[in-house]
Amino acid sequence: MAILGSKVDTTQIGGRPTIFRHLVNSDLPTSELTDERLSREAQVLIGAGTITTAGTMNFITYHVMANPAIRKRLTEELRPLMEGYPTVKTVWSQLEKLPYFQAIIQESLRLSYGTMHRRPRVSPNQALRFKQ
Repeated sequence: MAILGSKVDTTQIGGRPTIFRHLVNSDLPTSELTDERLSREAQVLIGAGTITTAGTMNFITYHVMANPAIRKRLTEELRPLMEGYPTVKTVWSQLEKLPYFQAIIQESLRLSYGTMHRRPRVSPNQALRFKQ
């Protein structure tokens, strides 16, 4: 088994690539691969992934529940996929084909405080113009 901070080929352990396998097998100096440093990197990754996701989910939930028109339209779009629940579970490949559901996710990511940069507005059917 690989020891943190050591240059050991871990690509076959667990069967899939990870950030830590990449770091341990990279050309970083040994001083950058200490157990303490890798532990801090793990804390940052877990915190960043959890806090931003939770914040965006909170944003989505509030706005969907506070706006009956949005909630109704989303419910109508999700209804066919949820008919067999909990016996039949919906998978992401089905959800990503739902245009309104995807629009809610994209708009929430754009408007919520979770991202560190601006997300562009996209209009596939007509050109957007600033200050018309």
